[in-house]
Amino acid sequence: AIGLKNVTAEQRRAEEVKEKFDVVTGRAVMTLPEIANLAGNRLRIRGDVEAGGILYLKGGDLTEEIRKLNRYWRVKKTPVGKWFKEEYFEEKYVIHLY
Repeated sequence: AIGLKNVTAEQRRAEEVKEKFDVVTGRAVMTLPEIANLAGNRLRIRGDVEAGGILYLKGGDLTEEIRKLNRYWRVKKTPVGKWFKEEYFEEKYVIHLY
């Protein structure tokens, strides 16, 4: 709808995916270490904020989950409230693992 030519959208369980991608997205179904272990090996590029990684929507206190991540993961935590002002989004974050 927005005219992107170099994008493939897949809606499948991570366990079913064999291909490699620049970006993997998900929502709060697993802990951060679980999604990092499951989807991390599906990434083509690692280690560059602009290049890709895992974008995961999750809420609450994520301190312990972030602490349990493999030390090689970098984490950027952006409050969803940056874009949406409704109370529902106050403790929701986009977590970028790269």
